[in-house]
Amino acid sequence: MNNLWTRNTKRIVLSIACIVVVVSILWIFDFIFPKSRQFLVPHRLIQAYQNSHGKINVSDSHLIRSWMTFGYINNLFKLPPDFLKGKLSINDAGYPQISIRNLAKSDHLDENTLLSSVQQVVGDYSK
Repeated sequence: MNNLWTRNTKRIVLSIACIVVVVSILWIFDFIFPKSRQFLVPHRLIQAYQNSHGKINVSDSHLIRSWMTFGYINNLFKLPPDFLKGKLSINDAGYPQISIRNLAKSDHLDENTLLSSVQQVVGDYSK
């Protein structure tokens, strides 16, 4: 019994030590490379694109991703609030707060096809 307790105690202590080491390494990495996190945040990618290419316009519709809501897209590309709703025949009550991904799921559509349609409609705006 004493031997079993010692083995279990060793495993617990070793597990805790491993967790502490991993957390410490992550903390040190975050301290040394604080800007590396920005590429994990999708909005920062858009900001980085704007910083390097200037103001975003409809010709940049390739930037649209399925995580984006229609409201975000309308705002980003300066579209009228119901433009995409009308062009894509969106009847979801969640518009414009619903994302492309969630609309595709709820309407049983292929996400990539819907994404391409949104990109095309935005790219064709005011042509």
